[in-house]
Amino acid sequence: MTSPFRRRTLVTFTVLTGLSFAGGLALMVLDEEVAEVPTAGADSYSFSALGHRGWVELLEASGYSVVRSRGPLPDRLPEEALLVVAAPTHEGDLGERVRQARRALVVLPKWRGEVWEEDRRWVSRVEPVDEAKPNRVLAELGLDARVQRVPGRREAEAWISAWPGGAPLVVDPQLVAGDALEPLVAAPEGVLLGRVRRGSTTVFVLADPDPLSNHGLEDPGNARFSLALAAVGSELGQRPDVVVVDELLHGHADAHRSVFRTLFEFPVVLALAQALLAAGALVWAGAVRFGSPLDLAPAVGAGRRTLVESTVDLLELGDHEVHSVRRYLDLAVEEVSRSPLARGAEGEFEAAREVSRQRGTRDPATFRASLGALAAERPRDRTALRRRCLALSREIHLWREETLHGTR
Repeated sequence: MTSPFRRRTLVTFTVLTGLSFAGGLALMVLDEEVAEVPTAGADSYSFSALGHRGWVELLEASGYSVVRSRGPLPDRLPEEALLVVAAPTHEGDLGERVRQARRALVVLPKWRGEVWEEDRRWVSRVEPVDEAKPNRVLAELGLDARVQRVPGRREAEAWISAWPGGAPLVVDPQLVAGDALEPLVAAPEGVLLGRVRRGSTTVFVLADPDPLSNHGLEDPGNARFSLALAAVGSELGQRPDVVVVDELLHGHADAHRSVFRTLFEFPVVLALAQALLAAGALVWAGAVRFGSPLDLAPAVGAGRRTLVESTVDLLELGDHEVHSVRRYLDLAVEEVSRSPLARGAEGEFEAAREVSRQRGTRDPATFRASLGALAAERPRDRTALRRRCLALSREIHLWREETLHGTR
């Protein structure tokens, strides 16, 4: 069956398909976070003032491996991993997710923003969330405590710090009042950074998200403080090499997304396009004609050429090359023996030898000797055997022509 495509079209389509497939593999293997999540909230995807994207990029630049989790966590995270739940905005089993890690950092929510209509990656204005939201997060952690917001600007020197990570600069800080947390960075009004044990998990609570938010990282002291947050609990073991940032409690869940909507999102849309191209090529390859069907060629052709080709195929399948050359020699000897020069010779072969002697051509006995040697040797290489049989047939043909008609 002939191809419906021209060679150039086929090569171009093959190259494009290979590049598309390689690109899809690269997107899956090298970067699982290629697709941008459109958000302006307080999460690790956001470029806005409330977002934590700058903190994640700072951690990655400092050698941490940051993994964004948008689905169920394993039963138990590796011991060296730090789970970060920063300013959760959606309801979920926060306590259960925290218990799946040996150490966890929970950042309480403080702000809500209004998305800027001209560019939905930014916020046009922000305002504090109701205190009930951070208090609900504390309750889900099993802490009998409430947040307290203190007006004013707190420089790094104004904090009471028992933590080697230093202290940040915070304007109108949000603190956790009471003694539910062991204070690491605190003020007389409450705790900014504290910790508490929950079973086998050490939970660190940052009451105010401003130090690690994009807008707060403009201060060098806040950048140092937020970077040190990744190493909280390092006294419990080695510095965590993996930071797992929970995005499920920000509403970025993969498990509940529409399949049809996902098909048209980058990078899945690339696979969809490749599948559509393949389907189009299949239809194109099948559509080899239009109009009335062409007459089918006969299954077996007519004429001498078909007969000769079929005979050759049968001889090759039956391994009869040597036999064919021997039969050809017999026919040539028979024809030469009928020459008038063969007077007095007995038998066809002797008559052919007599004619060859008188004409000064090759003795046909040499052909018999060559055939006997070829039949005895029987080379395993069929190609070599056919080549030698063909050469011997040519010699027999030349001998017959020269003996009957002379040299030209």
